Amino acid sequence: MLGSKRFHTYILLNALSSLKIGLLSSTPGIAVCNIPSAAVEETADSTLCHVLNLYRRNTWLYQALREGTRVQSVEQIREVASGAARIRGETLGLIGFGRTAQAVAVRAKAFGFNVIFYDPYLQDGIERSLGVQRVYTLQDLLYQSDCVSLHCNLNEHNHHLINDFTIKQMRQGAFLVNTARGGLVDEKALTQALKEGRIRGAALDVHESEPFRKQLKIFKDQQGPVVIELQKLGP
Repeated sequence: MLGSKRFHTYILLNALSSLKIGLLSSTPGIAVCNIPSAAVEETADSTLCHVLNLYRRNTWLYQALREGTRVQSVEQIREVASGAARIRGETLGLIGFGRTAQAVAVRAKAFGFNVIFYDPYLQDGIERSLGVQRVYTLQDLLYQSDCVSLHCNLNEHNHHLINDFTIKQMRQGAFLVNTARGGLVDEKALTQALKEGRIRGAALDVHESEPFRKQLKIFKDQQGPVVIELQKLGP
């Protein structure tokens, strides 16, 4: 039972954020609540799939196979797999460390990642229980990470958190994964960084303009195996 009968309407949001509700939450007689644990495991699984795909280039190997590319010689293998990297010993940086990011951290450690996170709203101590490292500035996380994954809600303070300035603080050739909110990333700045090679690859299943329409995406003219774009399956 949800509260008392003084509410004539209940809105239950199956998502981590209540942004989609808008002004309804301030309307008299309407109770709004969300499920912060919704799809945590599924989102964590998808996030790690994106990370592994960027490192091991499975998408592009599959595309080469579908296009009929015969990979036989050492030179052909080198060309198709160019950009693939070994995971063990790499540093995965998580921006935001709520339920989903913690689930990602557990999975990533099993693959040999060193996991660090930045979350100014979280109390100290959880890093010790999960065997990860906490950093206390966004700049430190960007500087130390070989792959950056976003796991924070979108608000007026972090819109375009990943922009031209913060991208320049990232390691040369780092990866970027966003399964959180599209507005966290300045897509124009990301496109430019991909073209210049400052970011080696990006995987996105959220976009600043949604619902997703491929023909409108600024990545449509991006050449080379650097961008994975998917429609979000979770909330």
